[in-house]
Amino acid sequence: MKVIKRLMAKDGSTYQKDGQTKNGYMECGVVMEDEKGQRSYKIKGLPINFDGWLGEWDLRGANVANSSGLNQKPAQQQQAPPNVPDGFSDDLPAF
Repeated sequence: MKVIKRLMAKDGSTYQKDGQTKNGYMECGVVMEDEKGQRSYKIKGLPINFDGWLGEWDLRGANVANSSGLNQKPAQQQQAPPNVPDGFSDDLPAF
């Protein structure tokens, strides 16, 4: 799946730009699309005062998908040492 949009929501903050008051936004997740064109939505989090509205914004930057952590490979599980069954160590005290 490929990340195609960012999901954004107003976060309740404001700032001044060019003498105008602007709303602050939080990136809440991403929109992904598979090879068939079907979309999926991954929500990472929502503002505390979420009003129920999300907007799809264009991607920005060179590597947005990896910065969100959504396309990272899962961590590999540690392998047990070769002569230790089921990953248990032999240095445990006897009971």
